[in-house]
Amino acid sequence: MKALKIILIFVFFAGIISAIIYLASDDEPEPTPPEVQQQNFDKIKKEIVEGWATSDGWNKDLFDGLRNEIISYETNRFITAYQASTLRTTLKEHSINKVCSTYDTLLANMNRISQDMGLSKNCNGLLYIKDSLEIKEDTRINNVLATHGLYEGAKKFVQSSHYSNPVFDVNDNPMWISLASQQSNAQGKAKKIKADPSYSKIQHIEDFQTGLSSNHIDNIFNNYRSKFYSELKRQIKEHFQGIYDSGAVTNNDLVNLQSAIKNYKSEYGNDSELVALKNNYDDFLTPNNNEQSY
Repeated sequence: MKALKIILIFVFFAGIISAIIYLASDDEPEPTPPEVQQQNFDKIKKEIVEGWATSDGWNKDLFDGLRNEIISYETNRFITAYQASTLRTTLKEHSINKVCSTYDTLLANMNRISQDMGLSKNCNGLLYIKDSLEIKEDTRINNVLATHGLYEGAKKFVQSSHYSNPVFDVNDNPMWISLASQQSNAQGKAKKIKADPSYSKIQHIEDFQTGLSSNHIDNIFNNYRSKFYSELKRQIKEHFQGIYDSGAVTNNDLVNLQSAIKNYKSEYGNDSELVALKNNYDDFLTPNNNEQSY
């Protein structure tokens, strides 16, 4: 009786193990005949080639559809692993070539930066391809990204004013950033953009031809010059007049005022109002100095 129980237990567990093995093997798809796998391979390859040939540039739905189809066919063994790898390479080549050529064509046909609607779309498409297919390095993608980065930088530059309003601070050295310094900085940025190897691809755009020219930048600063130094003088007067009105003028304040007047004069010219304020400082401090000398 004991032996019978052991046999029954053995048969029970053997049945469970057999069922598990059967179910596991049942989940594994049956291999597709080689000739059918080849037909599937040819079908997907045709879809890739024709799909990107007729696309007008980056098409996320097309890319995702083809990529997911390859994954599904490989998972279900409708194509071999080697065929799937070949199809991924085909997808990579045709999608990148189409998107890059579309980007270059759009850029070449641009006259103004207001016409750049498709550039960012195709550039982002290349980033999506690179991430989805885990591409570590691709010269075509790198070239477009470099060009687009320069394009965006040049676009931002020509759309900016290049200058900032003066900010006077007696504790800074110098007390303000001169307009000439800002102008030199802008000219340097423009030269750097035009010296970039990718500039040849965007130099035909009118906004860049004008906005990056040295004369154009100089004109911007020349037109702003009077307003800049008028505002700077107001800030200088406001600071030092406030000290004078408080009756707490020191020799150090006079030195700072003289320094501000000297720099202002070297950049823009002499100003009678600032000189008059400096004379008030002299008059205020001279009696105090005389008293201290006795």
